[in-house]
Amino acid sequence: FPPGKLVSGRVVSVDAAKGLIDMSLKRSVVSAKKRVLFSDLSVGQVVKGHVKSIQAFGIFVMIGSSDLCGLCHISEVTDD
Repeated sequence: FPPGKLVSGRVVSVDAAKGLIDMSLKRSVVSAKKRVLFSDLSVGQVVKGHVKSIQAFGIFVMIGSSDLCGLCHISEVTDD
């Protein structure tokens, strides 16, 4: 890889205390979909997902590339 070449990589780990970021440029690692875990989620974070089911009290959404399902309460569905 010559200096200045634009590349795509995936962050493998971050050590803020040491100011280090480990990355991978392997195609198999970069193109692999990262599975979302509970520990990856935080309050206020925006995520993408697919509607799993609609109930009278809200909508169940499958979050990203995961097996996690979240409930969007009916009061949080629209701004109206």
